[in-house]
Amino acid sequence: MSIKEFKYRWYLWAETIMHKNIVCYGLDRMSNLQISAETFLPPANFNLAERLRYCFGIISPNAAESSEVILSFEPFQGQYIKSLPLHHTQQILIDNEKELRISLKIFITFDFVQELLSYGKAVEVIQPQSLIDELKGIYEKALGKY
Repeated sequence: MSIKEFKYRWYLWAETIMHKNIVCYGLDRMSNLQISAETFLPPANFNLAERLRYCFGIISPNAAESSEVILSFEPFQGQYIKSLPLHHTQQILIDNEKELRISLKIFITFDFVQELLSYGKAVEVIQPQSLIDELKGIYEKALGKY
């Protein structure tokens, strides 16, 4: 039905035979595929681009509405974030010698949280508080292992 690349992996959105709904499959994890002559038409209201509009990657939203996320990056990392934006909604709020501050309109999903964690101390979440609390909890659990 529809395919999308994210972080060098390809994903397929297709209708399940059993449940008659559209789900995401990782192409690299498929095996024993059987091609049939059976076809289907996607629901008239299904629009993959709209479904993923406020998603960071390919994970479906875990909330009814997207969040305004404000992030502050250290200047060196900020140069990278300017040259390769995190999301198409990215807006620069502050860009000076102390920080690059951006806003995003995005769903807070597992893959987005993992991306933020990958920046370590180079990023600070300014808002929303729920994301700050989630990251604090992750870092506290990680620190507890050492």
